[in-house]
Amino acid sequence: MRIAPFRALIFDSAHSGPLERVVAPPYDLIDQAWQAELYARSPYNVVRLELNRDADPYASAAATLVHWIEARVVETAARPAIYFYTQTFQVEGRRLVRSGMIAHIRLEEFKDGRILPHERTFPKAKEDRLRLLTATRVNVSPIFGLYPSGDTALEALLARVARRAPMIVDMHREHAERARQQACARGRWSPREMSCRCKSLFAAAGPPWAGLTN
Repeated sequence: MRIAPFRALIFDSAHSGPLERVVAPPYDLIDQAWQAELYARSPYNVVRLELNRDADPYASAAATLVHWIEARVVETAARPAIYFYTQTFQVEGRRLVRSGMIAHIRLEEFKDGRILPHERTFPKAKEDRLRLLTATRVNVSPIFGLYPSGDTALEALLARVARRAPMIVDMHREHAERARQQACARGRWSPREMSCRCKSLFAAAGPPWAGLTN
């Protein structure tokens, strides 16, 4: 399996406004009322890409992204990077940290056994995300994957990166509470609040920008 750095699209807070006004939770957590709230929060809220409400949501998301790029609301990172991403949250009084990387990954056939498919996926959701990816040419819904621990060189690198000041800090109190309420209704657990931090493994932290991620 091969991963690689990439040049991310980055929100420029000088044009987009504060991070908390432009972030949104994953699309499959957003109901119609929450979608309307996120639309009203900012003309640059990422929900306009992630879960556009226009008649042709894919064409509208693509046009919106082009406008944001032209208006410098989002800019391409100066150089490729792999991003170290941590989520800190509390469950039943325990403070937990989940960490990982945001990176390009080379696609492979499932039969090769290095990348395993997600279980119980839904055709409609897969078609929706593929149509959005095709229209925008940007992955606004990154795939969540797991990899085995035990690589000492990688773990040492991540430990060094973890000591740097983050490029992005986002407190998802509202998102976590909304998700918790939905999870309780569905019989699942969810954190009460979540802090997300993003750092670059291979690129120096720049201005206080926010990555175009959930």
